[in-house]
Amino acid sequence: MEDKCEECESWAQKMYWKHFKCLHFCQILEGHDFHSQLVIPRKFSDNVKAKLQETVTLKAPNGTASWQVKLMPSDDALILKDGWSEFLNAFSVQMNDIMIFKYTGESCFHVQIFDRRNLCEKESSYFIRKCDHSESDRLHQDMKFVEQSPEEVMQEDFASTPPNKRTGDTISQPKVYSVDDTGTANEKARLRKPACTWEPVALPRAGTDKEKSIAKEHSKHNVTYVSRRRPVTEEEKNRAFQMAKEEVTEGSFLVVMRPTHVYKSFFLTIPAEWNSKYLMNYEKGPVRLNIKDRTWLTRLVFTSMRRGIISSGWKEFSLDNCLEEFDVCVFKLTNQRHEPSVLNLDVSIFRVVPEAVKSIRVRPAYSRNRKLSLP
Repeated sequence: MEDKCEECESWAQKMYWKHFKCLHFCQILEGHDFHSQLVIPRKFSDNVKAKLQETVTLKAPNGTASWQVKLMPSDDALILKDGWSEFLNAFSVQMNDIMIFKYTGESCFHVQIFDRRNLCEKESSYFIRKCDHSESDRLHQDMKFVEQSPEEVMQEDFASTPPNKRTGDTISQPKVYSVDDTGTANEKARLRKPACTWEPVALPRAGTDKEKSIAKEHSKHNVTYVSRRRPVTEEEKNRAFQMAKEEVTEGSFLVVMRPTHVYKSFFLTIPAEWNSKYLMNYEKGPVRLNIKDRTWLTRLVFTSMRRGIISSGWKEFSLDNCLEEFDVCVFKLTNQRHEPSVLNLDVSIFRVVPEAVKSIRVRPAYSRNRKLSLP
């Protein structure tokens, strides 16, 4: 009887590690160095390390925000190192918190965070902690603001800039517009905030019926992409944003890339105010995105509120150009008079990391009703 139980246990272990789509491990954050690194359990690393790359993706409980963390070997173990502390800081993870990691393949882990004192999931794990201790750095504030929500930036007309905003030949900072669910573009009031606040992180929004339809169409195969880019710093994000802002002129707008632009869904919303200024007489139709001598043909559609969305063709443009989250694209209207029915936009890309690396395609998850095929 004892031999039979050992045989069953051995069979179960083999089936779990070799055939299960999702694998889990749990860690309690203990020790003085929990904030600087995390040691992956030996049994898990022994069975999975051959599948892991040097950089892994940690997906937050909200399902959209993600971090790139460096995986390093140490004394026959694997350690999450570079990028780990930033992940903990974002959710104010504390000593003795419990973390459950769900490995879904392609070096990607979904993370849940629990409070050891009450054994319940931490509510704050669904929100990113935002700290703004200084208001003197305008660029830093602009970049922080853009990161808090999927926003687009449009350059003001120089003629409409109040005299007290002008300094020589320079133009004042571009306005930052947020596209809300009704399709209107409201400039965010930059109110003074306390040093530390909590902001929701890109949770799925209802959107209009048209946007729901587009999102459903683009995600029906459940295909997403995972970045292979190294972890990036705030300084690198700020640098790309500043370079893009200097490129913005009248007739152009810029968009900071979000996950729905470059990793999943793949559609781009045009800032509503720019849309109302330049596209009032334009109906849905083809859009050419031009980079130097290469062109991508995409399509522009409008919601019932005249909210412009580039959908078909945007995925190819994004993947062909290896766009990543926080990269910045500047779009400039350059229509030729002999083609009034075609919208032409010249695109300039400002990368957070100069080296372009193609993202990895993630296979669709197994259906709940799909049976595991055994050898």
